[in-house]
Amino acid sequence: MTGMKSAHSRKGEFRNVGENLCRYSSNGVYYARFRINGKLIHRSLNTTDREFAKRLLKEEISKAGRIDQKLAATPLSELLRLYEERLDQYAPKTVAARKSILKIFKETWKFGFDVPVKKISTGQIELWLASRRAKMKNATYNEYARFVRHVFGLSVKLRVLSASPAAEIKGLRVEAPLRTTPTWEQFQAIVANIRSQKFSDTAEDSKTCPDESNASQPGRRMSWAGVDAAVWQL
Repeated sequence: MTGMKSAHSRKGEFRNVGENLCRYSSNGVYYARFRINGKLIHRSLNTTDREFAKRLLKEEISKAGRIDQKLAATPLSELLRLYEERLDQYAPKTVAARKSILKIFKETWKFGFDVPVKKISTGQIELWLASRRAKMKNATYNEYARFVRHVFGLSVKLRVLSASPAAEIKGLRVEAPLRTTPTWEQFQAIVANIRSQKFSDTAEDSKTCPDESNASQPGRRMSWAGVDAAVWQL
């Protein structure tokens, strides 16, 4: 049976029960114990189930191998600096938008900038996004969500983290603006109105247009593409 114990009694002792695996005697919790690039990694697997502990051990070794241990303590402030350095690769409009969000992030992030990136949780990122949510439309929120995915995604590329805490942050659906399609009669009225305007020096030569003649019979609805094409013909 799997247990989720984060602490153990001081009366017990660690006993090796397999390669890179040990167990604390007083509570039965398994621990991973291995070296990566000479550095000893020792951490609880938070389970008392041996088979489950073996699977978790493999995952821990794999994750640790994806991290540069020299960068493991990189603070958020340094990650943000590196992120800003890389912004120049984008188009000027994109750079301006992301620098604007970065500035707001620095002004409103409440969980510290000296904290190691590895200590930042998905929950903290979601709390920050929620604090900004009421002031923005869905499209703007999506830019903020993209920002945190890029920032913490960079930590994975630099091997500061094995997985990004912002990877599962999703954008919101942006509704496309509705454009009412005119009826055939409305389309004819639009065309007539444009032809009647004084600046239309081709009005007399444009008694018909391709979309009007090919638009089938009255009663059918025109598409906005047809209206736009007809207007350009005028």
